[in-house]
Amino acid sequence: MTLFADVTSTQDLILKSVEYSLTSGQREFVRRALSEFDAENLNDEDAQSIVEAFAEVDIKPGRELSGLMVEMGFDLKIRD
Repeated sequence: MTLFADVTSTQDLILKSVEYSLTSGQREFVRRALSEFDAENLNDEDAQSIVEAFAEVDIKPGRELSGLMVEMGFDLKIRD
């Protein structure tokens, strides 16, 4: 399951959005939001909920977000 459907690879996710940094509040939001999901059993609906929640607080894909998500066990690889 991919969290960012418009990104064609993990490398794109990191490289296309390198300039976006998270505030401390956004980092805390990401941690709280992701803690509500099972990273090993994420489905399409879960992924969409995460994307929408991030968009609502203006969190954009980028290196820092990617690192935080990977740190929390979320697989950002694109699957067919």
